Amino acid sequence: MVTQTIRDLELQKLGEKGHYCRLYEDATGEGESKGVTLDCSRHSLHNKSAFIQALIDNFNSRLYDQVGFSSHQEFSSLLEEIDVLNPLKWPTGILSPWVHGESQLASLCGRLSVDFREIRGQFRDFIDNSQSQPAKITELKTILNTLPVSSADCERGFSTMNVICSDLRNALTVQHISNLMFISLVGPPVSKFKPKFYVERWLMSHRHADYKKREQEMKSDGVNPERYQMLWGLF
Repeated sequence: MVTQTIRDLELQKLGEKGHYCRLYEDATGEGESKGVTLDCSRHSLHNKSAFIQALIDNFNSRLYDQVGFSSHQEFSSLLEEIDVLNPLKWPTGILSPWVHGESQLASLCGRLSVDFREIRGQFRDFIDNSQSQPAKITELKTILNTLPVSSADCERGFSTMNVICSDLRNALTVQHISNLMFISLVGPPVSKFKPKFYVERWLMSHRHADYKKREQEMKSDGVNPERYQMLWGLF
């Protein structure tokens, strides 16, 4: 989808106008869109070509081939290896053993630290009967589905870390920050959280359900009001 958006922007840069581009030009020309008056003087675009190129460069910088690989050729090689698992990309009338396909699959398994010897037999069965997908092929596809297509997940993680580890919460350990980030990023919403199990474990660890004892300890450790009573009177 990101690549398609880049191609669309490149066509617009060459002068071809898409549907929404035409809607934008019509709206700015009429000064109105769906009954809403537009103040086009505040949003004039002096150099449209440079603006579109900046968008293209921004999209390209976030693509997986720019983030995790040294060259576009290396990224293309990964895509060719992944296509081996897609029956729609196989040559017509292919039968096992498919030497080139197994070579590509072996390279893919090497990237993902998967034992190719355990998959080779099931891959041959998959070629002979693509309607039935073996368990190891399904497992490998699941691993591939976890690959990020951009650096957005990493950036989202850094933003979450900055919220959790603030200037006022700078004593958290790495393990605590990691756990809180995991809950914040992939944890369930509060409406689906079931706290019973965790509350029971908390009580079984000999903690109290109320904080009266702790409150008394905090009060005993606090400032003696009588000591500063005269000073507070000055305020």
